[in-house]
Amino acid sequence: MISAPQQIGDTKIELQWLVESQLISYYSWQKGNNQEVWQLQNLHHDVALIDDFFSQRADYQGTDFAHIGDDHSDPFLIKMVTLGFIEHGASGFYDDKGNALDGTHQY
Repeated sequence: MISAPQQIGDTKIELQWLVESQLISYYSWQKGNNQEVWQLQNLHHDVALIDDFFSQRADYQGTDFAHIGDDHSDPFLIKMVTLGFIEHGASGFYDDKGNALDGTHQY
């Protein structure tokens, strides 16, 4: 294991590296009263356990929240977004009921 405590300005950083595993086992930083510590809890080499871990996450349905208003197919998102259907065009600006506001784009 390699330990590398450092001081960068007023921030203290410590890193412990497991050479043979090529993993960080401990990481911390402290600046004034703020501190964060990450500690390796356990390490698994069982391939079936690892495959199960990643397969559970691969099946998780993600959502691109930047385009959440464009998704009219997911019932949960339809209930969550209460703007109603918005037609694109006109000014591109709408009130909370989906009604187009006056104005035009300036180029």
